[in-house]
Amino acid sequence: MIAEHADGRRLQGVPGRAAVVAVGMRALHRAGVQTWGTKSFEFWTLLVAALGIVRPRALLELGSGRSTQYLAEYALKEKVPFVSVEQSRAWRRRVQHGLHAGLVGGSFVHRVPVAADGWYDVERLDRVVTFECDGVYVDGPVGAREGVGRAARGGARAAAWLAAKAPAPRLLVVDDVDRPENLELFDTLTTPSRLERFFLSYRPGPHQENVVAIAYPADAAARIRQVCEAAGIPLTADRPGAC
Repeated sequence: MIAEHADGRRLQGVPGRAAVVAVGMRALHRAGVQTWGTKSFEFWTLLVAALGIVRPRALLELGSGRSTQYLAEYALKEKVPFVSVEQSRAWRRRVQHGLHAGLVGGSFVHRVPVAADGWYDVERLDRVVTFECDGVYVDGPVGAREGVGRAARGGARAAAWLAAKAPAPRLLVVDDVDRPENLELFDTLTTPSRLERFFLSYRPGPHQENVVAIAYPADAAARIRQVCEAAGIPLTADRPGAC
C-alpha cells in the first residue's frame, strides 16, 4: 500500500497505514501482547455450564487464552487429560504463567508452530496430543484473518486431523464462525456426531461482532437451555447470517 500526504499526494515507497498496523500487530503477537478483545461474560457462563453438564472426559484446545483458565480448572478438578495448543512461544508462556498465578497447576499449554500451509505442524501436534478427545475448543491458529501472520484455522487438513482426534465429540466449541471457513469446520466436525448446534454473538471490541458456535448432545440441551434462560444468555439455533 502507498501512504499519502494530507493533501492527497502519494508518498512513493512509504507503507500505508494498514501495512504499518499489520506489521505492528505481528510484532505484538510474537511478543505475547494481547491485541484483541475477549468473549462476553454470557459466553463464559455458558462454557462453565456446558462443561458441568456434558462432563467431557478428555479436552483439547487449539489456541490458548482466557478459555484455557476455564478448561484447565475443569481438567484439574475432574482429573481428565487436557492439552492446550498455542503457536506463539511468548503467548504460551504468558498463558502458562497466568494458570500458575491462578493456582492452576500442571503443564497444560504446549507450543506447536504452524506449517507452510498455515495450519499446525501435525508431527508436533501428534507428539503433544496423544489421546482421543470428546471435548474440543477451536480458537486457533490466528494469523491471516487477524493480520498477524499466515496462519489459517479451517481447511481440509484441520478437519481431518480433528476428526481423527475427536471421533465422537460430546462438547465442541468453534469461535469466529461468522467467518465462512470456520463455520464450515464446525459443520464438518458436528455432522457425523448428530450434536445439537447453537450460536452466540458477542462483541470483542466496539466495532466488532463475532459469533461463537457450540454443540453438545440432545440429552444435555434441555438443561443447558434452562441455564441460558435463567442467566439471560441469548443462545440461538439460527446460523450466522440467517437472521
